[in-house]
Amino acid sequence: MQQPCSGFIGRFSQLFCCVLLLWVSAVVQAAPPNDENYNDNASFSVSNNQFDLDGVRYTITGSMANYQSMTDNGSFVFGLSSSGTDYYLAFDVANDGGINSISIAATDGSAFRLRSLAFEELSGNNVTITPYNGLTAGAALSYSGGSLHAPDLSGTTAFHNITSFVISGSNIIIGLDDLDFDTPLLPDSTPPVVSSISLSGSPAANVASVTYAVSFNESAQNISTDDFQLTTTGSASGTISAVTASAGTTVDITVSSISGTGTVRPDLKSNTNITDTAGNGNNTNGYVAAYSAGTSHSVDRDAPAAPSTPDLTSATDSGMSGSDNVTNDNTPNFIGSGEVGATITLSSSVSGSLGTTTVNGAGNWSLTAGSMTSGVQTITATATDAAGNVSAASAGLSVTIDTAIAGVSSTAPVGGAQSTDTSVGFSVNFGESVSNISTDDFALGTTGGATGTIASVSASSGASVTVTVSGISGNGSIKLNLNSGTDIMDAAGNQSPAAYTSGTAHTVAIPTVPGAPTIGAATAGDGQVSVAFTAPGNNGGSAITGYTVTANPGGFTGGGNGFTSSPITVTGLTNSNS
Repeated sequence: MQQPCSGFIGRFSQLFCCVLLLWVSAVVQAAPPNDENYNDNASFSVSNNQFDLDGVRYTITGSMANYQSMTDNGSFVFGLSSSGTDYYLAFDVANDGGINSISIAATDGSAFRLRSLAFEELSGNNVTITPYNGLTAGAALSYSGGSLHAPDLSGTTAFHNITSFVISGSNIIIGLDDLDFDTPLLPDSTPPVVSSISLSGSPAANVASVTYAVSFNESAQNISTDDFQLTTTGSASGTISAVTASAGTTVDITVSSISGTGTVRPDLKSNTNITDTAGNGNNTNGYVAAYSAGTSHSVDRDAPAAPSTPDLTSATDSGMSGSDNVTNDNTPNFIGSGEVGATITLSSSVSGSLGTTTVNGAGNWSLTAGSMTSGVQTITATATDAAGNVSAASAGLSVTIDTAIAGVSSTAPVGGAQSTDTSVGFSVNFGESVSNISTDDFALGTTGGATGTIASVSASSGASVTVTVSGISGNGSIKLNLNSGTDIMDAAGNQSPAAYTSGTAHTVAIPTVPGAPTIGAATAGDGQVSVAFTAPGNNGGSAITGYTVTANPGGFTGGGNGFTSSPITVTGLTNSNS
């Protein structure tokens, strides 16, 4: 059956729209309608607001009782026709006006996929196309009026499995052609599966780390080191220290800090948070199944003692102190100690291998790292003796490489802000903790007649602060922007985040008293009078919800809240000939 929907109140004026939805109690898995170009319906014409044509049902809503629809080959001025034999379906050919929506569905209610269509809106009014699966609306698409459009929807998932779509607008005149229907694409409901975990290459038994390729049967995401566990035999041990990517059909994992004798094998744990791109997994339609059938690596190692924990030199530590291990130098210098003559390999949990150096006769080493990836990472060192055996990794040093200050990620009104508020707080979120925040770092972006003043900032440092805008007046919107060239600084010493103007706007509608209605003719009746009136030109910024008519003398009233149309009748009066 048909279900209307109510209108909405815009920023400056009240608009009403009515969209016809097709209610379907159950999706019928039948064949989709055939493609439709209307060339075999050259003489079709109808004056009903609902009609079927070639297995497709068209339902029109509007202010007229009925609308004339017919196939046409160009005489109706649409640009859809390329020749005298190329027909399209025209709606409102009598130009009655007032069409608000056209719902298009299969006559048998079956689901379908809409690949493409062509249409032209003749009146110049904008058009919205909304897909529906039963009563559930998908993401709508908007198009300009007065233009010919032929959108390719084959890659738009919102139109892959629908039971209808609605073309809607205000007083639209539409020509429709080239409907391309297809069998619906049902959503994926199966988690990915690990197809193999295989050892990369043929590493020697005394290597410190090995790499495994993990392959899935489809693209997986949310992959991290904690999704895996190491199964060992004998005294062999190791650590799953890195994953090359968090998503993909094949990713590499690193097993490092290998020691002892025996075998090691990485396995996928059960109940991980790995999912596919459709969200299956992590307890949505189950989990990715555990996997323990990968290749084992034979280990034979007698490692030297682990080197000392690496240390970032004060000369390359640019943070708030010379020892906080925060720097904006992405090729910093590290020092440490180890077994004399051993080869030191320095590694990062994020940037990978940072290089090698040799421990000198005094038992010390120094290494300038290669270009490191920005971010917090753990730096470790291993020692390789003359026999090629590698020590366990040293204790880790947590280092932050930060070569650029993170910008503002969002600005938005604090929850609960009303359009009538004269003071509103805006939450400002930075990509990291920063300092030197002040009111002069921000500016207001406004529309309409809205104005305000940036009054205060809740804190001068942090990753999130609240900026208060007071003295708000007018009607329109205000948005909080971050200026460029500020002195805001992060912990690594980077300054001046990029300007930000993409925050969420706050709608401003400070109400005023509406104007007085204009009284028209008063028509007397039996103990009553009917008073006509005209609505005021200014509604004070919000919809008028009722009018009250008062008789004087007597004080009798009529109307009240809910009475919004003229005339209004006042009853309880005494008849008189004077």
